[in-house]
Amino acid sequence: MKRPALSIIIPVYNMSGLLQDCIDSVCRQTTDDYEIIIIDDGSTDDTPEIIRRNAARLGDKLRTARQENRGQGAARNAGLSMANGDYVCFIDADDMLAGRALETLLERALSDGSDIVHCDYTYYYPDTGKQRGSSPDRIFAESLLVGAECERLLGMKYYYSVNNLYRAAFLAEHGIRYGDERVYEDWVFIARCANAAERVSLVDEPLYIIRVNRSSVTHSGYGSDVHYQSFLAAIHGTAGAVKPRNRYTGYFLAKQFNDKMAAYYWKRVPRRLRAAFLRDFLAVMATVDIELPPKGGDAVLRFLVKFRVPERKRYTLYFCAMLFVSARTVLAKYMKG
Repeated sequence: MKRPALSIIIPVYNMSGLLQDCIDSVCRQTTDDYEIIIIDDGSTDDTPEIIRRNAARLGDKLRTARQENRGQGAARNAGLSMANGDYVCFIDADDMLAGRALETLLERALSDGSDIVHCDYTYYYPDTGKQRGSSPDRIFAESLLVGAECERLLGMKYYYSVNNLYRAAFLAEHGIRYGDERVYEDWVFIARCANAAERVSLVDEPLYIIRVNRSSVTHSGYGSDVHYQSFLAAIHGTAGAVKPRNRYTGYFLAKQFNDKMAAYYWKRVPRRLRAAFLRDFLAVMATVDIELPPKGGDAVLRFLVKFRVPERKRYTLYFCAMLFVSARTVLAKYMKG
């Protein structure tokens, strides 16, 4: 059988009501030079039946495997071990692809000789059927990052593993795989990708569609310490995994950590744990060597560096900085109407 250009890996756990939309979005693509690999992570609903029906319909185009429930990272790794494509991409089972996504990503990968092709995304709200929002990162003003500039991806607030196409040999050469964590399992993965890549293509089109799904892993467990512990493990692992090539890599990492902290502190960590969460977060931030760019840059990070907030454990100052970020975000939304 001819080797496909692309392997599409879909990990799934109890998504019987949404998986078909995901598969259909792949089947509607304008290229058919791909294989679909679905890893059932021990589903207990009708997901196995959905997979069987599609396997009968798609034949050799769809390959499947089932494992005991171990989380998305382990499921994606299982898919990688089965992949035959020259390139791979990952789709969450509750998400979808825009119509020309695969053709566009493959064309850029081949024309640029890229290790990674990174595209924009949009949110889909099933209650209204509307799509809105995409990445505000200015990095999309460029089309190609080379060498140490690839680490600029680390400074993006919305740098996910799913809105990327990866050269399979690149992942294999560097031994890049997902972690076993249940939440934020992709943070070290995408950090290592940016750290190792020599060429990253940027596509300023929302080719990946994120369904706003309140039952997903990242939107549940807010009353426990799961997000607190998983977030800290993710940023600690990320900071330790990256070997900077760019003098501003520490700044890029700190910006990403700080942007996410400002959101997760209020939304995903119970009030009773927030003081400890802030303390532990600053302990990790103190290990990051932050060199600020000479012009521009993030105002909050400049504040943190100037007053040595992480090193001096100035928790009240950092809390005030988070209040500023939150107020700025609310004001920006208000100004947009």
